[in-house]
Amino acid sequence: MKPPPELIDAPLILCEGGDELGFLGELIEKRGLPEFNIIRTRHDSGGIDDFATIIGGADVLVNFEDFVRNSTVVIVADADDKPEANFRKVQKHIEETNKLRTTKPPWPVPDQVGKMATGTPNVIVYLMPDNKNPGALESLIWRHIEATHNDRALCVNDAVECSGANDWLPQKLDKARFRAYVSLFYKPNPNCGLGMIWKQNPPLLDITEATFTPFADFLAGVAGQH
Repeated sequence: MKPPPELIDAPLILCEGGDELGFLGELIEKRGLPEFNIIRTRHDSGGIDDFATIIGGADVLVNFEDFVRNSTVVIVADADDKPEANFRKVQKHIEETNKLRTTKPPWPVPDQVGKMATGTPNVIVYLMPDNKNPGALESLIWRHIEATHNDRALCVNDAVECSGANDWLPQKLDKARFRAYVSLFYKPNPNCGLGMIWKQNPPLLDITEATFTPFADFLAGVAGQH
């Protein structure tokens, strides 16, 4: 069995899967952000329900007891079609895991998205795409595509309308839009997924573009409080 990773002296991000892991790594590197520890959920398809495992599993990380005394855990999840309900799910995952922490301090439970709950450790939740609206990481990516390649976005939207998918839930619709965009406009690798798209040459997306700045600023603010 692979041993648990040892944490560096930096905030810890818990995220939903491989796509989020690839996006976060690229954002931190290309934006010149401070270092973060990043741990993803075990399954790419588990969604927000997989957070219970990694919230509870954080306790077994090497030097976690020293880490929690002066650091922050950032939970990055998708809002999906019901942001308030998904935020409540994250709260419940923390609350349920706290019941098992009989010999360790319970984690504080944030009472608002994007607001730090202070404790051991501090905890803050960010819901993609923007801490307000329904959607997912792909919704943020789609905004970027509309901002940088609107002609291509219109082409994809025509395909979406033709298929009848335009009445899908927002997170599923934007996942379909992103997949169609890559398939139609990235000849070198039309099957490339979001987790690996950042490493393609030539690049298809530009993570330094302004669409990603609010989230980058959010992470910079968290790191600044470490």
